[in-house]
Amino acid sequence: MSTPTGYSPPPGPPLAAPGEGLVSLSLRGGWEALKRDPAVLIGFCLLKIPITALAAWILGGTLAIGAISAGEIPPFEQFRKLLWGSAIGLLDGFLSAGILYAALRILRREPVVFSTFFSAFTRFVPIILAYVIVQLVVGFGILFFLVPGIIFAIAFSQWPLLIMDRGVGGPESLGQSWHMMKGYKADYFLLWLVLITVNFVGLIPLGLGLLVTVPFTYATQAAFYERLIQLHPRDA
Repeated sequence: MSTPTGYSPPPGPPLAAPGEGLVSLSLRGGWEALKRDPAVLIGFCLLKIPITALAAWILGGTLAIGAISAGEIPPFEQFRKLLWGSAIGLLDGFLSAGILYAALRILRREPVVFSTFFSAFTRFVPIILAYVIVQLVVGFGILFFLVPGIIFAIAFSQWPLLIMDRGVGGPESLGQSWHMMKGYKADYFLLWLVLITVNFVGLIPLGLGLLVTVPFTYATQAAFYERLIQLHPRDA
């Protein structure tokens, strides 16, 4: 899985049409990746649903302000649930990284096997390090300043794929992501506004549309990363 820092991806992702921006190129690439192998992307997302739902249920009940203020949740029980919810949320993050990497390989026309879904666990230490640093920096920025926290989150957004794709360390992935995102933060923010809207629409038919929109979201993120790699082939 580890590749040299100067890695130049093989042909496969769509090329930009004249006048086409990064947002539209990423959306088009995400849709093409989903069409290329829908069974893999949809299947991986379905496998992740129980983990995501469990983490949301545990953390949602633990962090319910009304229940805490009313004393319905004892402090020790609250801490225990928060610990379990965080652990399961981290597991969900590892599986999300696996789906992102699978989408990237599909975009590059590279083979994807079932073990790709769990591939992030082979990069356990770098992912944990990057995750903790990002949570601390972004959390601090949001808690005290809000806007800087959002900017940090966007600037560090490419770290999971940098670890999975280039085999870099946790802190190094944050530095590379920060460099790659210079000049493209507004594009990424706009892209996420589009993806949030798409997933909101996916909720309308009893949530069934999410079976398409969620895998499409992963594939689009991978397409955005792939374009950044093409723009920074050797200096990221």
